[in-house]
Amino acid sequence: MQPSVSTDRHRRSRPDRFNLLYQKYIHAIIRSIDYDKMPEYLKHVAQTHDETKAAQQQMQDYIQDNLEATCEHLKLKYQLPEKIADLERLIKDAREQGDQAQGQMIIPQSERVRRALAIELKRRELSRLQAAKEQIIQESKTTMERISEKKRNVRALHNRLEQDMRCFDEAINMAGSIQVDRLISTMDSLVVSTPFGETV
Repeated sequence: MQPSVSTDRHRRSRPDRFNLLYQKYIHAIIRSIDYDKMPEYLKHVAQTHDETKAAQQQMQDYIQDNLEATCEHLKLKYQLPEKIADLERLIKDAREQGDQAQGQMIIPQSERVRRALAIELKRRELSRLQAAKEQIIQESKTTMERISEKKRNVRALHNRLEQDMRCFDEAINMAGSIQVDRLISTMDSLVVSTPFGETV
């Protein structure tokens, strides 16, 4: 005698049921954009059957891959398999410790379940805070190193500017110490005056 669909569904673990539900969701989306429905929206499909069918298959593959990748990302981000497995284990433990009468649905011990979940949530939150603390420390260290590097660059630029200013002051002082009349006389003595068109 084959087990009913309902019985088989209840025998599956919650993580398996979660994955099965999401796979049904993905297939429902893919079926909604099936190639056979495209002529309803694109009148020229019959004229480019092969190309359009190939493009449709590529689009379906792309959507399915992205949906599956998104599902895996969300499961990892929110630790869904671990949380579902924890819930499954807690319910199983509660049932084993409760009334084992045949066919009787056992309600988990709510207080124990709440305490176990609270401890687990606090442990994970502590781990998350510790990881965030390490990240902040590393970011602060990197920021301080950048600030120190900028300070060194500013100090080097300041020293170079001071040196340029000293050279400029020396040039001004040197120019101020030269006697203008004597400089003009010396320049005149170096110039040879000749009639226009003749050379010396």
